Amino acid sequence: MKAIPLTAPISMIPFSEYQWFVGKEPLIAVCENKAEAKHRLTWLSEGSLHYHLKGKPVQHGGDPAEVELYKSFRLYLSRLSVV
Repeated sequence: MKAIPLTAPISMIPFSEYQWFVGKEPLIAVCENKAEAKHRLTWLSEGSLHYHLKGKPVQHGGDPAEVELYKSFRLYLSRLSVV
């Protein structure tokens, strides 16, 4: 797998890479297709995943833990080596 730049759009992320969320964020890890995963990843990047899927109240600017998890995922993708 080739590294994916931090600035690359979410649509460039291969569906297989969403398995990174297993044990970290089940609401993304259980997605059955790329379209659903992409949508949820967008919410995660905004800090509003749990708000949209579970009705959890969210503070102004989103949930910082969700935003940090998204940043960690993008950093992981940017460090992939060519296989």
